[in-house]
Order: sequence, then C-alpha cells, then structure tokens
Amino acid sequence: MSKRWDETWHRLREWTSGQGPAERLAVQILLAAGFEDVDPSHPLGGRDGGKDVVCMRDGVRNIGAFYFPRGQQPFTDIKSKFTSDLNAARERNDAEAFVFVTNQELQLAERKTLEDAWPDRVSLYHLERVTSLLDQPALASIRAQFLNIDEEPSASGGDGGSGTIFGNRGTIIGGEGGRGGTGGSGGHGGGGMVIGDDGLVIGGNGGDASGGDGRGGRGARGPTERYGFDTSMWGFGRGGRGVDAPEYIRRLGVLTQIRQEYLDKFAEDAPYILAGIDPVPVAWVNQRLDELDEGWHVVWGEEGYVLPPLAQ
Repeated sequence: MSKRWDETWHRLREWTSGQGPAERLAVQILLAAGFEDVDPSHPLGGRDGGKDVVCMRDGVRNIGAFYFPRGQQPFTDIKSKFTSDLNAARERNDAEAFVFVTNQELQLAERKTLEDAWPDRVSLYHLERVTSLLDQPALASIRAQFLNIDEEPSASGGDGGSGTIFGNRGTIIGGEGGRGGTGGSGGHGGGGMVIGDDGLVIGGNGGDASGGDGRGGRGARGPTERYGFDTSMWGFGRGGRGVDAPEYIRRLGVLTQIRQEYLDKFAEDAPYILAGIDPVPVAWVNQRLDELDEGWHVVWGEEGYVLPPLAQ
C-alpha cells in the first residue's frame, strides 16, 4: 500500500512510542537543526533536574524540553507544559535560551504567545517545523528508525560489472551495484573477457543514480581503487559523474562563498577545515543562507552537507 504524502506528519501527531524514543528523536531533530554539544538528560527515565537536554547554538547555552503526547492536545495543555518547562529552565538551570520540541500543531498566534513568554530566547519546533526537517532526504534513516517509514529509491543504481574467462584457474571478482536515487538509473560497471589460463577479471562498480537535490550520479570506483593498487594506478576503470543541474551548481557556488567567509573570519579554524578534520559549522552555513535570502538550508549527513531537493 502506498504511503500518504504527509505520512511523517501523521505519525508524529499520533505518537505511540512513548517518552524514551520521543526524547531520542527530539535530539536528532536538534542536531539536524544545527544545535551542537547536544547532551540529553535521561531518555530512559530518571530525574532530569527540569531539563530534557542541554545544547549550544551560536555560543548560547540552551535548555530544552520535549512534549510528545498522542494526538492533538488543547492549547491550554500545551501552554501549561511549555510554561512549566520554561520556568524550570530559567529558575533551576541558568538557561540562556530555551528550545521546545513537540509533535503538536501550533497556529501562528499560539506560537507568538509562547515565544513572547521570553522574547528572542525561545526556539519552537512544532509539528509542521519538525515534519519539514524530518522529510529531508538526509534524514531517511531517522524516519525509518523512529517512525517506521522506509523509503524505496525511485531509480536504481547501475549493475556491478562481471566478466568471462575461457581457460583454467581463472578468477572473476564482480563489481558492486550502484546506489539508488530519485533520477535516472546509474550506469553499469564495466566487465571483461580473458581467453587463456590464469586470467583475472575485476568488474567495475555500478554508478549511482542521480539525487533529488540536483546532483548528478556519482561515478563508480574503479577496480584499482577497490583492491588497493598503488594510487598512481587509480582512475583506470573509474566511471564519470553525471551532469549536475544548473541550480545545484549555483548552490555549490554559494556554499563555496560561505565557506570562504568563515575561513576569513575565523582564521584560527582554517587549518582544521582545510585539512578536512572539521567542517564549517552547519549553524553558520544556514544563518548565512538566511541572510542571503536563499530559502534553503543544509543538514549534516554521513558524508558531509546534504542539500534539500530542488523544487519541482
């Protein structure tokens, strides 16, 4: 059965998994939103001192609270929970700011009411905002883990290469299939044929399908990379990349500019960033994207920044 287009929204609102998973999901939401040094209290139960999490953003110490009941609750109940948690954050935990993550719908007027309780110090992650974060491609594994929403690629990666040997004592090592994606299928890995004894064929990997963010499919690793040949031999049998969408190329330029701005402003961090040890912080990147009126954000994925899908 096909899923509803707003499946994430429904599963969040009708939350049935209890407090522990809710708190761990909320932590993932904060990480995706650019918070750093996220330190949960007791997701599995225990005295938390009036705080569910301590985290940092832009050098400001945030105390966080989470609220994930089943179904939509009256605003009076939401406000009561929010106010109690806010007071605990300020009076018992020396909060410099307060972040509240919930699966509840909040109308614009209701959001303003809560934010006005501590002007310019409150960050609200309500149902619509949380849904928007979780629906990003980079968070597919989080949706699967906490909401049981599994994504099937709409396009397949290329088949791995193989080979044929006519002779004795031959060896064939097949290539790996490429990763699926949202665009056209990835290219197939190369193969080969040997006629004679003691032959060796190493098939190339299949190429990746293109993604919804506009990036062309990544080229497959060649056999010399896969089996530890000297790096001077790398490149033979390596597949080419697919063509990037023009908007994706433009966005790369924007990110390059933002990265350079950070390096210019924080020169002491430059050696670590240039060496690939540290990234430019997601919070900085997204703040600059807002200041440039770009209308999109990045999140941190397993291999670096992940861009949102291009508008259809």
